[in-house]
Formats: sequence, C-alpha cells, structure tokens
Amino acid sequence: ASADSDAQAKDVEAVLKQIETPEGKTRRVLEVWNKIDLLDEEAREAVLGQAERLAKEGEAVAVSAWTGEGIEPLRETIARLIDDDPETRMTLAPEQGEALAWLYEH
Repeated sequence: ASADSDAQAKDVEAVLKQIETPEGKTRRVLEVWNKIDLLDEEAREAVLGQAERLAKEGEAVAVSAWTGEGIEPLRETIARLIDDDPETRMTLAPEQGEALAWLYEH
C-alpha cells in the first residue's frame, strides 16, 4: 500500500545480504503483502491472483491485518517453509532426562 514499496523491498534485500545464512541452509524470503482491504476490487483481484501464484512457491502472500483475510494461508505458507525436515520420532527412557533436555535446547 506504499508508493515506495519497490524501494523498500530493495532496502530489505540489502539488509538480508548482510545477515549470514547458516551453513547448509538456503535463505527463504516470504513477502507479505498487507493492506489488501484498501485496494479497489480490480486491483485487489490482480494482487490476489499474483499472490496466489507466488504462494505456491512460498514467495508471497496477500493479507489484511485489519480484516484477518489471508492470515491462515500466511500461517500455512510459513509452516511449509520452516518445516522442511523429515519428522523424527524418538523414544527415551525415563532416566534419559538429560538427553531430553539437550533435544529441547537444540
């Protein structure tokens, strides 16, 4: 909803380049396009369509913090982006409390 959104995006990219990515991980950026409730119907449909296409790749989600529209897809996209490791199940004996504490810590 800002006329300066392109400049702001470039500023964010510049800052992110300064932040080290952990070894073995790739940087993932999810754009959250807020204030869709302020758009007229034509612009809103265009933004929602573009965001829907980009959301499939985990790149952008359109939301309205005011109305709550798009918040659930935002949550789902974030979960999909951060939960890419396979699930691991472990069974610990009661006397392995120290190991359990280590798992929670790491």
